[in-house]
Amino acid sequence: RRGETGLRPSVMVALRAGGTEAPTAGGLSPYPQLRQLDATLTPCPSPSTTSPPTTQQYIDVHFMDGPVELHSIVFVNYYSATVTVLYSSAAGTKGCTAETASQSQRLDHGGGAQAAAATQDGAWQVLVPTHQLMIDPHSEDDAQAHHELNVSKFTSLDRVHSLRVCLSQPSPLWSSHTLRSLRFFTLQPPAPVPREPLHATTAQAHLASVLSEEVQALVAAAVRVRPALDAAVPVHRPTLDGQLQPYLLGEFAEEVQLM
Repeated sequence: RRGETGLRPSVMVALRAGGTEAPTAGGLSPYPQLRQLDATLTPCPSPSTTSPPTTQQYIDVHFMDGPVELHSIVFVNYYSATVTVLYSSAAGTKGCTAETASQSQRLDHGGGAQAAAATQDGAWQVLVPTHQLMIDPHSEDDAQAHHELNVSKFTSLDRVHSLRVCLSQPSPLWSSHTLRSLRFFTLQPPAPVPREPLHATTAQAHLASVLSEEVQALVAAAVRVRPALDAAVPVHRPTLDGQLQPYLLGEFAEEVQLM
């Protein structure tokens, strides 16, 4: 069997976001971050007693901090042809048994009334419909590829307590199939970054004081000059009706008007 290929860029981003983040002021980030969720994984028995045990495989996932807002699922495939993900928003969902696995099989492969009945009887809902992992289940070319299932493939954005990962491999060529390096991520909202208070230096404070005094002196000079400007008779100019009108101080925008 061939070795595992490299991670796709989108998956690499998710894995980096789940680990160490770039330091920011106070350890906070102004951008949303992906955080890896703590979860326990439990293999589930095959519901069928007649078909080969490798045809169907199930993995139960329980989130330690549930309910959680799931953003993405990242994993390395190991010879599974398809995957379907079910979810439960109930805290007391049944664990992995042959009965619940049979219900999952109806949700995975069934449709219409059969799937609806299984949903009503149990707590499982479809989160990710059947998703193809191998182009050809009889060929191992992409049997160990990396995959990412994110919110764009989810049918619901409900908060979840548990997941059931349903795997299928119809080919008899492979002795086993599963998912490896199964990880789950949530989107952590950005945290407000505290800003350091501004403290003016001694030189800056002195400069501000000098500037304030200069502005006050300029205002006082303008007050003294204004009476002389008012006493000056401006040049008369004709209007549309032929009458002469005095030029008004401050009439034009380009004039600097003092007080």
